[in-house]
Amino acid sequence: WEKILFVKRKKDPFKETWVLPGGHIDDGEKDEDAVVREIKEEVGLDIKPTYFGSYDESYPEFSWKAIVSVFIGSYDKKKKAKVASKGELSEIKWFNASEIDNLNVGFDHKRIVLEYLNEI
Repeated sequence: WEKILFVKRKKDPFKETWVLPGGHIDDGEKDEDAVVREIKEEVGLDIKPTYFGSYDESYPEFSWKAIVSVFIGSYDKKKKAKVASKGELSEIKWFNASEIDNLNVGFDHKRIVLEYLNEI
């Protein structure tokens, strides 16, 4: 692995925290197709996703419940990620593993990334 891409949220829940890019699945859409679409919409990259795992996210204080499918993605390294979804994100950044412990991460994304790093 090289680095992990995080995006900073501009809206609640978890406003101003770093999270993994992604979003909701449209009706009738497959998980894999949704992650390709969401990454293109949010950071402008075309990815080839590989399934990593599923996680239950529940935050009653925000009336938030979701089953999160996590994918690892490869992409053309000549392309640069950029904030493509200006309404939802304020910035994007690639982080090294050593930077993640001190990062203000929203949802359960820090645990997910640390699990991934422990498996590779």
